[in-house]
Amino acid sequence: MRHIWSSRIPRWSPQDTTLATAVSAVQIAVAGTAWLITTAIARDDHGIAQPVLGWLCLLVASPLALPVAGLLYAVLLPLPVVAIAPWAARRAGGPEWGWRALLTAVFAAVHALPWAWLGAGYPAAWAWIAASAVPPLLAVDRARRRTEPVRRVWRWTAAATALLVPATVALLALATMAGVLKEYEPPELTAAELAGEWAGPGDARLSLGADGRAAFADVPVAADDSLCDGAGRWSLDTSGHRDEILLGTGDCGGEIAWLIGGTEKRPELSVFLGDPDAGDLVILTRQGGDG
Repeated sequence: MRHIWSSRIPRWSPQDTTLATAVSAVQIAVAGTAWLITTAIARDDHGIAQPVLGWLCLLVASPLALPVAGLLYAVLLPLPVVAIAPWAARRAGGPEWGWRALLTAVFAAVHALPWAWLGAGYPAAWAWIAASAVPPLLAVDRARRRTEPVRRVWRWTAAATALLVPATVALLALATMAGVLKEYEPPELTAAELAGEWAGPGDARLSLGADGRAAFADVPVAADDSLCDGAGRWSLDTSGHRDEILLGTGDCGGEIAWLIGGTEKRPELSVFLGDPDAGDLVILTRQGGDG
């Protein structure tokens, strides 16, 4: 009785687990590299230097983190599909590949929900998750057709990662130089376009007058979260690498340079206070229209 019941339970083999985990780990390494680079290129860094130490820590930890991430992904999507598809084909009929396609779409639809909640577009998240399940599924299917067990999986995984990650970096570098991948470019705004009301976290308010006068309330002026209320003067500075406004805060701490960022339709003013590795980034957004 136990044998009859256990034969009906969908399951996968240790070899299926190893292959799906290995292929998923390679995919995560390549996709993670592409995401980090494209995000760094396409978004405003607010003048903050890249955390070199953080990149080095990520590189050192990747040999341990990637297999764990690959196993987690494999258990969440391709391995359940591998186990359920043959069982569903026997129970309900139809080709096994059809059940694989259907189950992949269903699992991807479920797993895309958290990403959509975090801000990613649901159709794009669903498409990426479903597509990423195809390579591990193909690897498992190919291995099942072999007569001997697959060996040296992790050696091939390490070699593929060592080849594909630098290739991804080189490809994205070429795409950037060719103009296919656009680098972030801050808007070029005039003093007249900058004049107006700006608001930030909490009750932070900044009013920039067309005559060069400024009024502010709860504006941070130091890394210790010191806030200041008062009045001063401001000016537009275009002499540096990034355009910025120079805000004189008087007795609150002198002059503070705010970087101009965002887009022309949704401009931002930002300042980074404190230690480069553990400071505070403050962003003010334009209020009352598109500028």
